[in-house]
Amino acid sequence: MKLSPWIVLIGCLLLSSCDMFRNDNDLAPYYLNIESMDLEVDITEGSDTHGIRDAWIIANGQDVGVFELPITVPILDDASTTEFTIFAGIRQNGTKSFAIEYPFYTPIRFEIDGVSGETYSKNLIHEYTDDTFFEIVDNFDNATFFTTVVDDFDDSFFELREDEDISNNVAGVLYANKDNPICEMASSLRIPTSDVVGKKPYLEIDYKGNAPLQIGVRGLVGNIIESKYGIILKPSEDWNKLYLSLTDIVNTSSFSEFSILLGVDIRGFAENEAEAWVDNVKLVRFQ
Repeated sequence: MKLSPWIVLIGCLLLSSCDMFRNDNDLAPYYLNIESMDLEVDITEGSDTHGIRDAWIIANGQDVGVFELPITVPILDDASTTEFTIFAGIRQNGTKSFAIEYPFYTPIRFEIDGVSGETYSKNLIHEYTDDTFFEIVDNFDNATFFTTVVDDFDDSFFELREDEDISNNVAGVLYANKDNPICEMASSLRIPTSDVVGKKPYLEIDYKGNAPLQIGVRGLVGNIIESKYGIILKPSEDWNKLYLSLTDIVNTSSFSEFSILLGVDIRGFAENEAEAWVDNVKLVRFQ
């Protein structure tokens, strides 16, 4: 939800109990401007692509609000210094209305000695938190974890292909056509379910293509392998970032272990052939 900073300001001016925005005739606001929020990674953490959309702002321990970037927020504070904490906001499961603070990106803290009428601009760079554990990092750079063919169609396929619009210039492509309408690939790495239960597992993935992309898990129940999709993404011409929570998918299954599952199914789809591109797949959880 995008909140107007003026609504925040006017609303708080009407509340006598609002400490951050006091009804003080002698107090005029200064402005906090945030143009962008980016991600910095080390060599073990994969690509720095991200889907940070919102800034969750706390000032002097109080909630200011959630704002879609870029933003300029008026701040009324009669303290000499305002201490800010900014959390990175994403849209969980690709849903516009499901805005959350992403728990695996560090909050950023800074102070401003604000002068009324002045604008203070910040370009913020987040990192992964120290307690983030990477189960999978797959950049499709000449190799991939997705080597297990699941579908039964001979002429649908998965391959690595170059694309100049992405960071490492190589992505994975799932291809299907009218006569071979399904392409499904699973990661060769199987993860014990006990390793992720209670640790907020998320799957991060970049995607585009003219085929609806399905993402889920493929797990072992006794001696039987079952597939369980958690989301179907609409076709997109441009690269997008998805943050898929796996908590409910894993917790409601009986899997003793699971792998990540990618698929396209164009049965009933208008196109005679279609493909979905994927890149920068990460499965993260808390340690």
